[in-house]
Amino acid sequence: MRGLTDDDAAAQEAHEEAGVRGKVMPTPIGHYGYWRRAKSDFRHTKVLTFVLRVKKQSENWKEAGERLQCWLGVLDAADRVQDPELSSLIVRLPDNRKACRFIFKKKPWLF
Repeated sequence: MRGLTDDDAAAQEAHEEAGVRGKVMPTPIGHYGYWRRAKSDFRHTKVLTFVLRVKKQSENWKEAGERLQCWLGVLDAADRVQDPELSSLIVRLPDNRKACRFIFKKKPWLF
């Protein structure tokens, strides 16, 4: 998104696509790639992946009619994701101590 830092763009996307707001860890936990359709061809796109500590969940949001919103454990979430690279990032999240400290602050880590 033009004019936004990568972590601010991730926060905006999280709100538009999932209806959640919160604090984004400023450094990505990884990336994955996928092919997206352009006007006349396909382009490989690299997606930086950030974690978000959710503070608020909206009942209505921009893409609410296009998406389902639910809370899942790490393994269930990884199973639902179509992209294998993104699925792998999700599965490895509990091993990422920096991300876990950011998400849970001082609370016990629950996955």
